[in-house]
Amino acid sequence: MNEFELNRLKEIFNDFNLNDCLEQASSDSERGVCEDIAKIKEDWIESILATYTAKDNHCLFSIRTKEALDTGIYTKDNTYNNLEGLIYGKSYTFYILNKENNTTVSDKSVEWSLYLSEDSNVKLIKKGTGNEIQFSVDDPEFLGKFLIVEVNYNGFTFPLNMKGLFWIHYRFRHINFVCLAKDIVKRCLFPDGVSQRGTSLCGPAAVAYLFAKYQWDQYGRFIIDIHHKGVATIKSTGYIVDLNKKSSLDYLVEDYKPETTFSQEYILNKSSEIPVVDFLFLVVLKAYTNIAINVKPEDSFINNNAAGVTITSTEVEYMKNILGCKTITDDDYHEDCAYDFCNQIQKWINRTTDKIASVAVFLVNHNAFTDTVSFSKRDSGYLTNWPTHWIVPESIEVDLFKKEIGEIDMYAFTWGRIANIRLSSWLFAGGLHNYICAEIERTKMTPSDNIEHGIQYSKTVCDELGLSTVVVP
Repeated sequence: MNEFELNRLKEIFNDFNLNDCLEQASSDSERGVCEDIAKIKEDWIESILATYTAKDNHCLFSIRTKEALDTGIYTKDNTYNNLEGLIYGKSYTFYILNKENNTTVSDKSVEWSLYLSEDSNVKLIKKGTGNEIQFSVDDPEFLGKFLIVEVNYNGFTFPLNMKGLFWIHYRFRHINFVCLAKDIVKRCLFPDGVSQRGTSLCGPAAVAYLFAKYQWDQYGRFIIDIHHKGVATIKSTGYIVDLNKKSSLDYLVEDYKPETTFSQEYILNKSSEIPVVDFLFLVVLKAYTNIAINVKPEDSFINNNAAGVTITSTEVEYMKNILGCKTITDDDYHEDCAYDFCNQIQKWINRTTDKIASVAVFLVNHNAFTDTVSFSKRDSGYLTNWPTHWIVPESIEVDLFKKEIGEIDMYAFTWGRIANIRLSSWLFAGGLHNYICAEIERTKMTPSDNIEHGIQYSKTVCDELGLSTVVVP
C-alpha cells in the first residue's frame, strides 16, 4: 500500500457520517450495520496505519551474514543467473541489520527459525534465540536448496516478522546443470562420445564408455550426484566416491569454470579441454582414487600425464567397483598367434545378450597401429602423449587375406569415437600389454541400442534421471 492509497482510505472513512447513515436506513438491521461501521471505523483506521508503519519499518531491516557469500550458477526452469549463496564446508552467522543507522539489532529475545526449502517442500531444521544464529553447510543433502531464515521480534513498537532467502549452491557451482543435463542424455544415447581429449585418462574413459552404454541409468545418476553433492554411490555395488572427505580435492570444485556455459564444447580453463560431463567422471574418479601420485591444484592431467595413467590392477578395480563385474580375466598377452587370440576375443564379445554384456578392454602400445589414417591428425597426435593406451574392442575382423599381409582390423572405442583401427599382427604381441575380459549386467533398456527412437528415449532418460525438463541433444 502506498501513501496515496492510505490517504484515500482515510478520506472514505472520514466521509462516513453515522447520523446520515441512520436517517437513510429503512430497517433495524440496516441501522445496526451503520452502528457497527461506526464502532469499527476508528479501530480500522488505526490498524491500517499500524500495518502501514510496520511495513514501512520492515524496509529498514534486513537479514545478513557476517561471512561473504560465494558466487555461482543458479539453474532453475532453464534460467541462468550468477547468484551469491552459501557453499558446502562453510559456516555462516546470520544477524539483523538496521539499514537506517547501519547497526546490528542486539536483543537476546530475537527468535530465529531456519527452514530448508525445495520446490513446495519446507522443513524446519533449526531454531534459536539471541542476537544471531549460526548455520553450517555440513550435509550434502542441503545443497541445491534454499535456506529460509525467519525472524520474530517484539522489541519495537511494532512486531518485526521477516524472512530472508539464501540459495545453497550445488557442489560444482560453476557448472550450469541445464547444459550438463543435455550432455548426460547425449552420453546415454551416444556413449562412444566419452572424451579424454589430450589427457592420459584412457583407463577411466574406457570404463565410462561401458558404464554409459550398458548401465546408463546408474551412469547418469553418478554424474548428477557428483555435480549436486560431490558424493555418489554406485547402486549395484555400493561403491562410494566422496570428494567431500578429501579436502585436497577442493580445487576440482573451485577451479573448474567452463569458459562458455551454453556451447557444445565445455572448455576447462587449464587447457585440458575435457567436456564437462566427462570431467565429472574421468577427472573426479581418477583424482579420487590416485594414491601414489597426488595431483597438485596447479597441475592438470594434460601437464602431468603420469597422474592420469591407469595400471591394469586399477582398471580391474574400476570395472569391479563401478560396473559390478564379477567374472574378470586379466592377463598379459602371451599367445604366439595374434589371429587365434583375436578370434577368441571376438567369440567372447559375441556372447553378449540382452541381460549380460561380454566385454574386453585392451592396453595397447601405439606402435602396434600401422594405420593412423582412421584417426584425425589431432587424435593421432594424442597417441604419442603416452606409450600405452586403453581401448574397448567392439569387433575384430580376421580373414585369410589380412592374415596373408599380417594385419588385423578392429572396431574399437578410443578417443571419443568408435574407430576403425588397423593393427600389425607382427607387432601385436609386443603391442598388446594386457587385456581384460569381463561380464557386465545390463540395464533393462539401453538407449544406445535403440537410437532410431532417440527423442522418445531422451524423454525416458530424463524421466529416469529425475530431470524436470526433457532435453534432447
